[in-house]
Amino acid sequence: MQEIVKKLTALSESSETTTPPLPNTSNVEIGSYLFDFLFAAQDASISSLLWAVTLLDSHLEVLAKVREEVKLIWLPKSNSLITGDQIAQMKYTHTVAREILRYRAPPTRYRK
Repeated sequence: MQEIVKKLTALSESSETTTPPLPNTSNVEIGSYLFDFLFAAQDASISSLLWAVTLLDSHLEVLAKVREEVKLIWLPKSNSLITGDQIAQMKYTHTVAREILRYRAPPTRYRK
């Protein structure tokens, strides 16, 4: 997402060309889209994280395996973010996350 914003910003800053700006690429519009995206996903994310914590707390042997796998690939002392490649290496953790989503899928629709 950050790369897309950077590319759009670079395009809008390179106004030396005679091509018109891309539609919907002002900082306000991009910020508003990101804001909508984050808040739309918030409820599903919170629900999934809550169930992940609850289920892992109930299955300590699974939690121990997830922690061990994460330790093999990433350490907090490294002061670096986990990369997509590192996440792809965490097969057990990925399976646990998918099982949590299968077991307690986030709500897809709300009634008012």
